[in-house]
Amino acid sequence: MAPLGLQASSHREAPGITERPKVDGTDFYVFRSYEAGREAFVTLVANYIPLQDPYGGPNYFTLDPRARYEIKIDNDAAARTYDIRIPGCSNGRMLVGQRKDPFVVDLGEVFDLVNVSNPLGPVDAEADDLADKNVTSLILELPISCVAGSRGPVIGAWTTASLPKHGKHDTFVQVSRLSNPLVNEVVFGGAGVKAPTLFPRTDLVAAFLTGVPGLNANGSVAEMIRLNTDTLPKPAASQNNLGVIGGDVAGFPNGRRPGDAVVDIALRVVMGKLLPLADAPSGQLPFTDGALVDASHFSSTFPYLKTPIPGSPNGTP
Repeated sequence: MAPLGLQASSHREAPGITERPKVDGTDFYVFRSYEAGREAFVTLVANYIPLQDPYGGPNYFTLDPRARYEIKIDNDAAARTYDIRIPGCSNGRMLVGQRKDPFVVDLGEVFDLVNVSNPLGPVDAEADDLADKNVTSLILELPISCVAGSRGPVIGAWTTASLPKHGKHDTFVQVSRLSNPLVNEVVFGGAGVKAPTLFPRTDLVAAFLTGVPGLNANGSVAEMIRLNTDTLPKPAASQNNLGVIGGDVAGFPNGRRPGDAVVDIALRVVMGKLLPLADAPSGQLPFTDGALVDASHFSSTFPYLKTPIPGSPNGTP
């Protein structure tokens, strides 16, 4: 694995990437496989090309043949960038293709600086605005023995897309980077209530930049999803969709599973769930965007994400 230079981050909310949807990373997941018999593996999912209408033909959604799509792993706590070229790894699995978009969100309100109509309402009161959308997925399942490093069981991971620089085929420029979800939309948004008064926000630093002490901190400081590969996975039926704050240490932010309710988790953590009440007056409130997601929305076997929604027949009159 050869180190590369770390470039800037970009996503749908960055103006430049809206002009290049084929290289727009939409979501990233990394978790210990919870399919029965595959617990010794890690699954990584990188999704690209947002908001695909199933009927959006006749020229459907394709990846950019000029682009370099990468899933990158840091396993030595240096927060460096690596291509995944791991000799000797066997028995892994891969899928590249269209899937049902796994992200569940009240999209318009959350992306409108978290202008949620009832942030303390029922967790299932709102529609999933992506319920009828597909996405293009790059899904890898790799043995833990091939991705964990000699410095410990914690790995960090993210995905990037790069395009040739000025038409050159041997020089690439990173145009998209994604790891933790909702950094711009929620961390820099807000929920319309009194925010924590404690600064610096060491709780957010742990969640997004260093890892949680005693769980998945590895000594590095970088924005990436960290996974402690020693944490045993939970079967789908036993998962808590609030992850660590719900008592399930195999969930977000210790990795991210498809069924982790990252919008609700991020809202609650940003508003001070991990802080003393005196510093976070709203920290213990059950914030939600109202769009429910849990492990039951997905398959319990690889590739976990559901098959794409067909464009025809589509059930319309």
